[in-house]
Amino acid sequence: MIDLTIAELFNYDYKKIPQLYKLFNLKTRKISTNNPTDLRLYSNYSNWNKKDINTLNHRINFTLSSGWIHHIEKNNR
Repeated sequence: MIDLTIAELFNYDYKKIPQLYKLFNLKTRKISTNNPTDLRLYSNYSNWNKKDINTLNHRINFTLSSGWIHHIEKNNR
């Protein structure tokens, strides 16, 4: 779930990152019984604390390496 959280904080679409997407679609050996949309963030940073992952109003500005640019960003970026 940490990788999913980081992807969201960077405003990347986890469904475009094959390793993350596949983890949540496994039929056996699931890493979580929760859905990615159920993720709730707890942080000492008040803008993120106790927020649902899809309602975050502040993201981290992070520059992707050149091979990933225009491949995993969310469409609203």
